[in-house]
Amino acid sequence: MDLSKVSEGDTAYYDVKIQVQKRLQSLQEQNLISYTFIATNVLADYVISRYYGFDMKTKTAKIFGGDDVKLSLIPIDDIATLIPHILLNPHSINARVNIASFTVTFRDIIAELEAVTNSKWHVEHISHEELEQQYLATKSSTPEVNAAFFCKLLIEKNGGYFESPFNKVHLDLAGIPLTTLRQMVERFVEIEKEQEKK
Repeated sequence: MDLSKVSEGDTAYYDVKIQVQKRLQSLQEQNLISYTFIATNVLADYVISRYYGFDMKTKTAKIFGGDDVKLSLIPIDDIATLIPHILLNPHSINARVNIASFTVTFRDIIAELEAVTNSKWHVEHISHEELEQQYLATKSSTPEVNAAFFCKLLIEKNGGYFESPFNKVHLDLAGIPLTTLRQMVERFVEIEKEQEKK
């Protein structure tokens, strides 16, 4: 999802970010400040999770759209890793920096889940209408559930892929080791195993 193409009014959550970026640009144009606007794509921690529709017990994945929808994802840990490098990079001054750790499809995620769990996973497809109904039904739920459903709706509306995940700033970041899809799936499986013990 190229978040630079999300318009005000598309989602209340992202409206605030758009307004902040516009305000920063306005202040910079008046030579009052310099800024760096770091835009993460969807958090891998929310996508590869039970809240997103991956059920370890039943080995079922509830996904929306096609199996080949591209998703550029980033774990929270990788954001912390990249921020100092971005802020110390002179190309980041007065720039918007899009960051993502990896770009995958739902098919890729399912394949990794099957490899790590050594089990066949069943895939159920969810329509946009079902997705909205589920989101409305969980609005009073936990922040994790709300965040996961928000991510689903945003990806479903805008496509999941950063069209330019690595711009000129990111060429300087390319050598920094980041989390892989396999590592995220392994982390998810470990978390779910710990939950089962409780």
